[in-house]
Amino acid sequence: MASVSDDDFLLDFFASDGDDDYSSDDFPSQLTQDNLYPSTHSLGLTRSYVPLWTCVDAFREFYQNWKDAIVASFELNPRDPHSFAPRRTETSTHVQVTVHRQTPPAADPGPSQTQELLGFIRLNKRTGCLELANFKAQLEMRNLSLGGTSKRGQGHDKKFAGVHGEGFKLAALVMRRNGHAVRISSSSYYWNFGFNGTGRDRFYCKLSAPSPATLEKERAALMQETAQGRPRTDLKSYMSEDVMVRISKARGDEGRKVMADAFSDWEAVTLDLKGPRKDGIIRTAVGDLILDPAFAGRVYLKGLCVGRGGPEGKPYTLCYNFAQGYINRDRERLTDINHEASTLAAIWQQPILEGREDIARRYLDLFYNHRHSPDILLADKVVSRAVAETIWRQMQKDAPGAFFYSDGDDTTAEEGGDMRQREIIEMALKKEPKKVYRILWRVLRRYSLVRTPHEERCRLFQLSEPAGVVGGFAQNGLRLVRAAFLLHQKFLGITICVVRGGDTGIDVLYLRGEGQGEEPSRLLIHEKWFNFTTSHEGADCELSALATWDGEHSSNPMGDFYCDHIVLDLFELVMRELRGPLQFDHAEADAARRAFRKIIRQMPRSVEVSTTPRAGELQVTWTSSGMDKVAAKRGLIIQYHITLHQASSCHEQYSDDLFYREYVENIYDSDDDVDEAPCNCPRQIVCAESCSGVRFNDLDPAERYFPMVARIGTGIHSSLFGWPPAPLSPASRPKTPQLSRTRPIALPKSPPSRSTAVPATPHRLLRDRLPDREAINSSDLKRDEDQWRKWHDEELPTVISRLFRAPTEVPGHRYHSMPHRGLVDADTLFCDRLNFEFEQGTFVWILKRMHSSSGDSGDSGVSGDSEFCSYITLIHGLHPGDGEEGRCSIPGPHISVTKYTYLGSDKHSALFDCPNNRFPIDDSGPWGLLMHFSAFEGMGTQYDAEIIVLDDITEARCLPPDFGVLHCANQDTLNVPKNKAFCCFARSVTGQSMAFVPLAPSMLPQQEPWNRPKLRRFAKDSVPYVVDFTPGVLGPAEGFAEAGYRLLCGVGFDGQSHFTWRVRNPTCDVFEGKISKVISDLALEQLVLPKMPPPDHPRVACLASGNTVFGLRASSNEMPSMPTFLRLLEDMGTVVTSSLEFDFTVLQMPVAVLHSASASTLFKHIYTLLVNMEQSVALHIVSHRDHNIHQDRRMLIIVASRYPGLDLVGPGPESNPSTHDNSTLYTLLKDLAINNTRSANADDHLNAMATCLSNVIEEADFTRKNLYNHNTGRTILPNTRDCVVVDIGDPTVVSLSSPSSRPLVHKWRGDLLTVGELARIQGFKDDFLFYGPPEVQNKDVLAAQPPAISKAIAKMLRRVIEFSSGSKGRGLGDGAGTAARGQSQNSSRVNKRARVEDAEDD
Repeated sequence: MASVSDDDFLLDFFASDGDDDYSSDDFPSQLTQDNLYPSTHSLGLTRSYVPLWTCVDAFREFYQNWKDAIVASFELNPRDPHSFAPRRTETSTHVQVTVHRQTPPAADPGPSQTQELLGFIRLNKRTGCLELANFKAQLEMRNLSLGGTSKRGQGHDKKFAGVHGEGFKLAALVMRRNGHAVRISSSSYYWNFGFNGTGRDRFYCKLSAPSPATLEKERAALMQETAQGRPRTDLKSYMSEDVMVRISKARGDEGRKVMADAFSDWEAVTLDLKGPRKDGIIRTAVGDLILDPAFAGRVYLKGLCVGRGGPEGKPYTLCYNFAQGYINRDRERLTDINHEASTLAAIWQQPILEGREDIARRYLDLFYNHRHSPDILLADKVVSRAVAETIWRQMQKDAPGAFFYSDGDDTTAEEGGDMRQREIIEMALKKEPKKVYRILWRVLRRYSLVRTPHEERCRLFQLSEPAGVVGGFAQNGLRLVRAAFLLHQKFLGITICVVRGGDTGIDVLYLRGEGQGEEPSRLLIHEKWFNFTTSHEGADCELSALATWDGEHSSNPMGDFYCDHIVLDLFELVMRELRGPLQFDHAEADAARRAFRKIIRQMPRSVEVSTTPRAGELQVTWTSSGMDKVAAKRGLIIQYHITLHQASSCHEQYSDDLFYREYVENIYDSDDDVDEAPCNCPRQIVCAESCSGVRFNDLDPAERYFPMVARIGTGIHSSLFGWPPAPLSPASRPKTPQLSRTRPIALPKSPPSRSTAVPATPHRLLRDRLPDREAINSSDLKRDEDQWRKWHDEELPTVISRLFRAPTEVPGHRYHSMPHRGLVDADTLFCDRLNFEFEQGTFVWILKRMHSSSGDSGDSGVSGDSEFCSYITLIHGLHPGDGEEGRCSIPGPHISVTKYTYLGSDKHSALFDCPNNRFPIDDSGPWGLLMHFSAFEGMGTQYDAEIIVLDDITEARCLPPDFGVLHCANQDTLNVPKNKAFCCFARSVTGQSMAFVPLAPSMLPQQEPWNRPKLRRFAKDSVPYVVDFTPGVLGPAEGFAEAGYRLLCGVGFDGQSHFTWRVRNPTCDVFEGKISKVISDLALEQLVLPKMPPPDHPRVACLASGNTVFGLRASSNEMPSMPTFLRLLEDMGTVVTSSLEFDFTVLQMPVAVLHSASASTLFKHIYTLLVNMEQSVALHIVSHRDHNIHQDRRMLIIVASRYPGLDLVGPGPESNPSTHDNSTLYTLLKDLAINNTRSANADDHLNAMATCLSNVIEEADFTRKNLYNHNTGRTILPNTRDCVVVDIGDPTVVSLSSPSSRPLVHKWRGDLLTVGELARIQGFKDDFLFYGPPEVQNKDVLAAQPPAISKAIAKMLRRVIEFSSGSKGRGLGDGAGTAARGQSQNSSRVNKRARVEDAEDD
């Protein structure tokens, strides 16, 4: 121990030093050195540092370091009350705190266990000196620097509370500032602290060494105390072994002793010295909950007081001791709010889950009366489900019969406010409302433990019993609702259920079905809507007075009549309920409402059937709409279709027939067969004036009949049958009947048109108005056009035949369905011409003549000097071609093989079997190959082998003996040795369709799975979504929409020119700019993604090029350049790899992309999609003629997808394509041949074109549509360059493949073809209107692609989607299943072959 003289010396030292000029020895440059020596160190602190700290704060830091040192030195557990357990004793002269631990017995006799002293705190009340000693600890020089500590990184989840490394320095500063002397004895040195410098405001530490005699004396005393292994028990510290902090009275008038009362306040900073009662604390693994009111509001970290405030300074309600955490430098609060909140929740969780109801009520009291307290900080995010369920049960137990509701959560606005919620609870739910504040409500809502009043009403409504639909009023009302659900595809699949509903106040409720095999989607409707009295409550209806019937309320006073306003009000409620779940946009919802109102107004009413005086005759009457007469005056033809069904054979039509069958397909807009063969019941079509009575005679008196009446006429696209009356039998037939069958009333002829049609006869041709064809100026543009025209007519067929070269087929031979019947089991076959012996089961290199439908090589993407290509072939079977007459349909020797193409340096062109692709047989390999196949399931087997006639082989060579082909899912996964080849992909060609796919699972080694990305499984009847990446090309989006796809958004939109696309899709999101830039911005979240469809709905990306070609010469400025023309190929790759994760990417390109100048670029992009992007790729050549488009044009379709099945389907022609052999453009456009009365006064220039194609007049309850052919009589300006003459009388189809924008002139009229005429030629429906300036309309219609092509593509993808959904076919990447199916099919074919051969042998 240091004497008082040492302290006096230190104070004298600081007092004598009045300047800042110290030697370098007093300020060592390395403060982290471990070798101590007498020196003085400035600590970089001033007297005013931490001005708010008091001696209580300083003692907390000294105590924290004292405790942490004991815990570290003796490896104690501070959370274990039996491990670190300070003992406090107080006498009249001293206050002592000691820490002990049990030790094994010593060697000398004594007690069985001895208490080893680990450290102590001692206050001498007389001298006012406080000492804190911890044994077996040392201070080092680095501890003087701010931040210097050995506890960093261990404060959060370890034992220690302090980590900042500055606590004892700041504590010494505060003590000195408050008149206490501070000296530390450690490491055989005295560490004295004080102020010095100018103004005596800088804080210093002076290290001084005691005399050697003093140190020697201490060592001797320590050895004597611990002799023979005895533990230390004396309250005495040794500076060479321990650390002791001594706080005493400083010299001078400002010096203060440590008083006993002050020390008692200091002790309150730690629970170790002054803690709560044992029954006032609940200990958990993460901290303690202190319920003692004397400690309320305090926060402790590892037993040390942090403060009384939580986040944002709000006080706690109770007291907590956190076992882990960090505090800020000012020791005011914890720093991690999330950790603080989760710890609080965990502290409460343990006693609550142990069943302590008193604790659960205390916790609920925080939510009820202290909802802003930090005690429940972030409770809605950290409280566990178990705790939430426990306190929910406690709430129900404490308030039985109550219904809890929120005071102000997000549900308040939906529920209508506090008063409305209380009203619903009391009136509809018959319970007592009890308010729950927001924080507790969110805790319970997080785990779906509570419901809003509206949700509770919906639950009760959902559990309501089904209600019977009895009586004509109810049945007719339900029938009208069913009819409404047939007006839009989104309604399909919803089951309508009528329930009792009770007093819940719910009218309709939609319940969505979940997953396959689950209950389908249902719409529940309250039964009150099908009761005349209850449905008219509060309704302003004149007929509601009839609700009283014979003095009593009747549910059906009007019989079968159902008021329009009731069903319209009900449908409005239905639309409000379904609009969100079914994703109706505003336009769709309004269209559905208008359509329903229209069919309701046009529906026949009061349909009745009655007998007449004549035997075997019935009369049908009905009430028609009052607008029929108005429509008749305006020239519209309104008829009614009446069918008199026999009840015995057509009873289903009585309740199931809703719409007139002729119009059902317009309603569903589906390819499914929704109509069966019509019955043979008598039917009539009559004028509207005949509604007073239509008679059917010659009927069977033994049969009962009921009529079905529907309104038909101009502009009617859906016709609803009136509610049929009960079946009735006609009067009995007399013995000598003299009746004849009633003839249908003759329909009036169409009124004569006000315009006189222009006869299409040769003598009316206006040839004199055509420009002189010989005066056409010669230019680069014209030369390019002529060259393109020649390429289309002469070279394109050759290009297509070469690219889409199917395996060789001999007439009458079906080698894909079963093994070749003519193949023998010979092991070898020798060819004299080739001087080569073919051996079964071996690989052979061959050079084969390439057959083509055109013998000219032409200028194509596959040009070459010769017509040969080399292959690697695996021989499955051999046939010599002689001696087997009658058994083989193929003349001459031939072999059946699996064929491989070598993917060499020009691997892009090799994909398409281009000539001059020679296999480098002399190289050492390894080589990449592409397999050829026809049937995926039989890939690589004899059942899918190709027949090659030996006469077509010009050269054959053996491969190295160790040659082999390794089939793999990814070439990167194999280490291919020399003299080996690898194959990852296969190609099939069918007609003018080609597909590149990964190898079938059956081809891969068993140890290697079908390494394809995991694909989403589509939901049954899922709606595909499409994104239009080229809104400037009209037609593709329209075709997908006609096929039932839903347009999601448009990318690359131009608001200055894409008028028509925007009008057709007013509610779709649009993104302006280039495709690559938009996709990049979406990936970087610089643009907001559109609302993406659910994961189980397919996503399709659509890109389309305009109807154009590219310039072959640089001077052809009016044509796009080749890079511009091919830019969509790059955009397709960008779309495929985008973050939007499309399932299918479709690109429509003109066949000009197959030109030799651009074919290599096409091949390169196909290879990139296949290899680098792991896509299956399909290419299809589509002829417009096959899709009833009156044009001599073809298109290339490229489809990329990771889903299987692209090799099985194609955008085939219409099932019943129209015959155009004898048709002309005149037959297509003849109903447009009317005089335009405005043409005489119109400006005779192209720029004066009108912008309207059709004029629709709507009045009241009828619609009249007159189709006008605007802009006839327009001629080209004198300075306009050459035009293109279109002869509409020519039986050949028109060609719109002209790359320029030269005007198209009507040969007969001598004027320009109108937008309406061009739209029909392009296959657009008459209701498709083009918008914008005249020149924009003309440009759009010429650049458009026919919607019928896109519709065929959409149907093709539909089949792939069905194929990939698991309903049939290969499934989604199920390699094992696919292989098994392939083996099963192969086995069946083998059996079939065996049976055939046995029969023949017999």
